[in-house]
Amino acid sequence: MFRGSLGDRDLALANYQKAVQLAPDRGQPRYNLAITYLRLKRVDETIAMLKECEQIEPGYASPYFLLGNLFYGQKKYYLAFDQLFQATKLEKSGARFDKAKKLTDFQVVVDEKLDPNSMGNHMSYCLARAGSMSPDEYRKRLPGAETYVEDFAEEQHVLDELATIVGEFPKKKTSGTEFERLIAIKKAGYLAPFILLSSGERFKKDAGEYETKNPGRIEEFRNWATANKVPIEPIHPRCEVRWMGETW
Repeated sequence: MFRGSLGDRDLALANYQKAVQLAPDRGQPRYNLAITYLRLKRVDETIAMLKECEQIEPGYASPYFLLGNLFYGQKKYYLAFDQLFQATKLEKSGARFDKAKKLTDFQVVVDEKLDPNSMGNHMSYCLARAGSMSPDEYRKRLPGAETYVEDFAEEQHVLDELATIVGEFPKKKTSGTEFERLIAIKKAGYLAPFILLSSGERFKKDAGEYETKNPGRIEEFRNWATANKVPIEPIHPRCEVRWMGETW
């Protein structure tokens, strides 16, 4: 924040606004004005000025970095990704490049105690999760998404992709594992009821809606699982995906 009086702030703002008028084809004055708005906590005007700066001088990296960080602070991960990704294309070194690159890159972390023979199965989960989260793939399913949403449809999409990937492995790679259980559930057509039953309270509302649209289907799966000795327990892949400073 400005340390001076209200009059000093108004004068500083007026000077930056005048600088913008005097340099209509330059991005720097607009960037300075955006920072001024931000210090005054006028966030909407900050964002508008940064976007204007990008349009006037698209090769200037600073507005992309600042706007990306603003969106990130608002947890609008896909909007933040767009800005930070563009910023790293314009400025390819330095502290803010390193920070932006770390946020925008997907990182797959696998349990270090994992048996190497089963690692491929667990990695498949991470690939399915990361693939579903990638901006291009995510926006195909949720156009205009501002951030990642982990809901019933998303969980079903990820586990369906995982079952498809793991199902292509040699039989000995999945035999006797929880992934073999997932493959069997998908083949039987019970993936949605399995998720709803194995997820506790997470998708309680979805379970009610699903039962209304598919009366008796959940109980049918429960009976099938009992008859085939298939445990109704969550799938627990021992790996995780890190992206935009979050663990998914």
